[in-house]
Amino acid sequence: MEKILKQILSGLKDVKKDITEFKTEMHDFKDEMIEFKTETTKRLDELEIGQRENRNILRSLEHASEVSKAQRDRFTHDIKEIKGDIKDMKKDITKIEFVASSNWNEIIKLKATK
Repeated sequence: MEKILKQILSGLKDVKKDITEFKTEMHDFKDEMIEFKTETTKRLDELEIGQRENRNILRSLEHASEVSKAQRDRFTHDIKEIKGDIKDMKKDITKIEFVASSNWNEIIKLKATK
């Protein structure tokens, strides 16, 4: 009977050793998980910071785009206005040329009568 008790005791010691090793492994695993969580949190924080920076850059670009569009619209309006002014000036120049031509004809007639 003593032999059986020694075998049981030996078996229990093996089980205790296995449990102790398992606890150690679980402790190590827990430490790894804590480290993984810390690294993941740090990376997530960095991503959020980058995302905020990108969002701010995007807002700046959108604003710059709106300003640029307003300037283009103003330039387009100014160009149309200048084109209209040039068209009017061409008409005026044509009138001046016509009047000048008429005047030269009159001058030639006056010279011819002298």
